[in-house]
Amino acid sequence: MSSRWTPQKHKALRGRVATRIGNLCRRVVLALTDGGLWQADGYEGEARADGVEAFQGIGYASRPSATAVTDGDAEAILLHVGGKSGHPVIVATRDESIRVELDEDETAIFNSQAIVKIKSDGTIEASSIGGSPVALATKADVDSIVKVLTTWIPIAADGGAALKTASVLEFGAHPTNTVPAGTSVLKGE
Repeated sequence: MSSRWTPQKHKALRGRVATRIGNLCRRVVLALTDGGLWQADGYEGEARADGVEAFQGIGYASRPSATAVTDGDAEAILLHVGGKSGHPVIVATRDESIRVELDEDETAIFNSQAIVKIKSDGTIEASSIGGSPVALATKADVDSIVKVLTTWIPIAADGGAALKTASVLEFGAHPTNTVPAGTSVLKGE
């Protein structure tokens, strides 16, 4: 047998390398996400991968809803460690049914019910999907309200004039003054 390099040997080697590279990374649909090891169905007639470990970021974990898995909306990027099919791991996931639109330099954590968005101006918003976040009260706002309510002395039949006077003294009389003023950084629903 000749040790000389031939076009046939080159083609055979190229085929093995291409297969290894092709097996390295796959886009799959999640079939089951119960427990720590998941099942993934490949595309185009590929076999199901059982016992797939999901590598998730430190301090962060997520799992698609059962509906997303059943409907085929839960997708993943599956890598085969060393290019061999015997050691699959999931390195990224998404649920096609709940995409979120982001502006430049924004980050979101969300599921099918709620979203926490870090905006490009540094504000943080938390709301239900489709909800409208508003400024949240600060501790100082709450303390001011507590002060008014605990120092106010009700006067019989004054129609609330004593409470109004205590509120004006604490918060001011301007008609557009909103109490509580709220934080400009954190908004919620």
